[in-house]
Amino acid sequence: QVFDTRLNSLIGLEGVEVRARRWFTTYYGYGDFYGNYSVNGTFKNPCNYSLWMATNNFSVREHLLGLTFHIDGPKTSNNWNYDISSGYDRFEAHIFRGAFRYHYKNIDGLQRPLRPNHNRTKYVGKDQAKDWSGVNYIVFPILKIARYFSDTEYASDEVFSTTIHETAHTSHVIKMNTGIIQ
Repeated sequence: QVFDTRLNSLIGLEGVEVRARRWFTTYYGYGDFYGNYSVNGTFKNPCNYSLWMATNNFSVREHLLGLTFHIDGPKTSNNWNYDISSGYDRFEAHIFRGAFRYHYKNIDGLQRPLRPNHNRTKYVGKDQAKDWSGVNYIVFPILKIARYFSDTEYASDEVFSTTIHETAHTSHVIKMNTGIIQ
């Protein structure tokens, strides 16, 4: 779950990938609306859990050339439940929420931001020191969200809405056939 500053409560991180790994075996599961998950296998001994912010259509990253943003959990024999309360993890989690909403949930018939060559959209969380809130490189599948500052965190709805806004630019360009229709 992730803390939402507008609702002042924890909410489920729907669609996030949860991995349970021991040596060379990895089991996968996905968070639901309430933050529950179940991986597709069990281990007799302790395993390492991690949370990966990626789907088939998009990934959330810390840097453009880096790996998908993930949170490593403990090595445990029990179930792993992790609440993201503040900091950079919360920032990236709300980028994931916004992207997941636009890519997979009800958007009342709007164009999905799916690219024809199945290029996954890359959402890159940037530091607030930038003088912009979001940038969409229309030709490339890259969206940068700059709604984080380590001393003063932005509200959850601002991160979420900036992500939605930048994603909508991609949908618009796809709908307009890369501007040719215009």
